[in-house]
Amino acid sequence: MVKNHGKAHASSSVNPFNGHLYLLISPKTFSAANVFAVTFKDNGLATLIGEPTGNQPSCYGDIFVFKMPHSGFQFTVSYKHFSRPDQRLTHETPLEPDIYVPTTRQDIIGGRDAQMEKLMEIITAAK
Repeated sequence: MVKNHGKAHASSSVNPFNGHLYLLISPKTFSAANVFAVTFKDNGLATLIGEPTGNQPSCYGDIFVFKMPHSGFQFTVSYKHFSRPDQRLTHETPLEPDIYVPTTRQDIIGGRDAQMEKLMEIITAAK
């Protein structure tokens, strides 16, 4: 990190990490976690393992909470649009993993985490 006028930013000449980064994703990956995964995938920072995410790569987020003065009903409205970093790629479908590893009915019944097993297989093979 380089400090400039009190603000820290990454220096292109400094690479503090030279390993491989993997992210596990699934249909339960949505909202901020989806934005995180999209950012890493579109910038080539990580390999994604698992199943397609729970929402599109570009989405709305951050909310205002409103309470109606007479009824007391409360509701929220998203006000910020998060755009996919790589505009050449689709915004219409969920984020796809680089390595597809589905969760089967037998995995759920047996308490097996197929995505974690695949990750451990990749890490072990790389040693």
